[in-house]
Amino acid sequence: MDDAGAGAVQNGGRNTPAGFNQCVNLLFDDIRTLMPVYVPNAVASDHGTANLRPLGLAAEALHLELTPPPGVTSAAHASVAINSLGPIDNLQIAATGLQPGKKYWVVLVGSAEPLELVTFSAGIGGAAIAQALGPLKRAMAPSQVEHAMKLEVRLEEKGGALVLQQR
Repeated sequence: MDDAGAGAVQNGGRNTPAGFNQCVNLLFDDIRTLMPVYVPNAVASDHGTANLRPLGLAAEALHLELTPPPGVTSAAHASVAINSLGPIDNLQIAATGLQPGKKYWVVLVGSAEPLELVTFSAGIGGAAIAQALGPLKRAMAPSQVEHAMKLEVRLEEKGGALVLQQR
């Protein structure tokens, strides 16, 4: 299978930006070599903090709230956190008030074509947690008002009916 076919399989057969899957694979290949390991008594002269630096951008998570669209009465809502992992970002969404057992898409809208980030199913209590990896924080930054992209949660069936949207 060529790289394009492998990418489509990894993302459930949906389209992804060029290089997206290669970036994700690179991260997972490299992250195992960067795992912190505790070594007792490894530093004798100081407390082992001499070379530590602040996290910088990695510590600044972007937090978003998704609510039902205007005119829709629903108990559904979601909280989203986008954390920097270096070249890519980790989007984590926690949603409640959904229809139990139904499948949903998290979609990034605001460009020529919506980009489906992840598909998830609501549990028996109508709650779900999902994650997606990609260069998302820059696209979602509120400072980019003219081309800011927004997140939506859509029902997989019924033509992708809008369930939640970013405020």
